[in-house]
Amino acid sequence: MKRGWKGDKNYVFCGKDESANHLFFTCSAASLIWSLIKCTFGLRRTHVSMHECLGSWLNSFGKEDKKLVLVGISAICWALWKARNGVIFENKRISDPMTIIKAMTHWMVDWSILQIREQQKKVLELGARLLERVAREVYVASQGWRTNVLRLE
Repeated sequence: MKRGWKGDKNYVFCGKDESANHLFFTCSAASLIWSLIKCTFGLRRTHVSMHECLGSWLNSFGKEDKKLVLVGISAICWALWKARNGVIFENKRISDPMTIIKAMTHWMVDWSILQIREQQKKVLELGARLLERVAREVYVASQGWRTNVLRLE
């Protein structure tokens, strides 16, 4: 991630050492997204590394579902990467975490057209809409994240 990079070695969102695992899994921004995904889709736990996510967890899915999960993982990573680069290279401020979530769901819907089967395309689109709806339920810009929303139980 630092190929030829002469800038700050700390991650722009939290100031900790930047690494792929931190950027995509353990930073508070990434953790928030993974927790939202966990709640939305009823996952047992969230992931802490690329190795774990793309290894045993991904392999627990069937062949067709694995393709959809990979699109989702790619959308998460791409949205976080683009947000990071926007802050570093374009001086963009991320004041609302919904910005990253909306970017992620945008990529999920955009990339759904790459699915061969129409049913898989619809599943990705529905998943993106559900994820955004749940995020809106638990996040109000004026109040922040509301962890007491019944949906999270």
